[in-house]
Amino acid sequence: MDLIAHNDSVALMKRKLRDFQDLFGADNIRIYEEYYSAFSHRNQQWLFSALHYELNGLLRYLFTKLLGNRHYNADESRKLLAIIQMIGSLKMNLKTTEFEFELDPSYDELLKKCRTFLKPTNGSPIPDDLGEIELIDHRNIFHLKQSVSVPNNPSRAYPLIFVGEGSYSQVFKYRDESYDLWIAQKRALNNLTTAELVRFRNEFDDLKKFDSPFIIKAYEYDNQNNSYTMEFVPLTLDTYIFKWNDRLSINERIRLITQLFRAFSYIHHEGLWHRDISYTNILVKQHIDGSVFLKVADFGLAKHPHIRLTRPGTEFKGSLNDSNLRIIGFENYEVRHEVFALAFIICYILTGKKELSAIKGDTVFEFFEIATSPDLNRRFNSVNEMAQAFQRLIPHIRELSSRKL
Repeated sequence: MDLIAHNDSVALMKRKLRDFQDLFGADNIRIYEEYYSAFSHRNQQWLFSALHYELNGLLRYLFTKLLGNRHYNADESRKLLAIIQMIGSLKMNLKTTEFEFELDPSYDELLKKCRTFLKPTNGSPIPDDLGEIELIDHRNIFHLKQSVSVPNNPSRAYPLIFVGEGSYSQVFKYRDESYDLWIAQKRALNNLTTAELVRFRNEFDDLKKFDSPFIIKAYEYDNQNNSYTMEFVPLTLDTYIFKWNDRLSINERIRLITQLFRAFSYIHHEGLWHRDISYTNILVKQHIDGSVFLKVADFGLAKHPHIRLTRPGTEFKGSLNDSNLRIIGFENYEVRHEVFALAFIICYILTGKKELSAIKGDTVFEFFEIATSPDLNRRFNSVNEMAQAFQRLIPHIRELSSRKL
């Protein structure tokens, strides 16, 4: 959520808290505060504590009327109606924000019924079909819709902030206050097939075993929710180059490309081909000391030599992949196709442009011609071979850098 939306949500909760105090006073606002300690913002804690306490009092009085004249008094009707309207307004305005919440289902259903008969004046006749529910005094009735609890502090839940969505998963982030770090959570979509869920779990297992500063690090898998936590890196290569292209020196560009080679040399040494190399699946982490590290992510399409999940005729995937795979079949992907996709990433780092025609200089351009040749036998046979060829080019690249490769 951006800063403007965050500030608007906080301002809304402050207004609602003031409105609540005008109607009910401030004496009981913090009675249920401990039930809402998982909520990150103090105004939300106090507001929901206050709503919970007063709501229970109003409903408890309502239930006493079920055995009597079934007439709910005017003052209580107005107050309960005001709370219902306040909860509805908060639900609508906090939707899709880090403060989005749900009300306990039994309360939610009851309040929907109450909304149909409550009157702002002269009290409210209670319909015959209104039943009593068990009121909750020992825990929260408002729940953050997107939140995550951490093992070292299960009583603390952090609000999840939506980051993005792909074909198989959604990515959220949250601030872990114990470590003062942003953590990413990747969550499988609900409609995945069994094979796709296997791929999702394999992706976590791959990331968990990798030990490289140039590959995103995975932390923990949640079997119940088919999700896992991992290192959060805010920038994609696409965004980073677009933002910093005019200020990147040739040495900085060469350093990033060297990191790229090291990442994929390690991945291939571990027996995997990524198969989904793109400008957005490579992330960039900037440190306060000025260090910049590429981080390879999104191994959902990774090919394992001993695991066959890609069936003949599988749909062609990967935005930078060799279109010839449409003919020979995506299941026949191999290292020279990885080389093909890497050539476009290297071009983008060097020039800030995504077309190979942006490369100047015959010697340098020949490197890209080899990497993307229609003839597989002419391409580099490994990332290490590609890296060695690039190293030989560095003097030519530096020579051309003043003329904007």
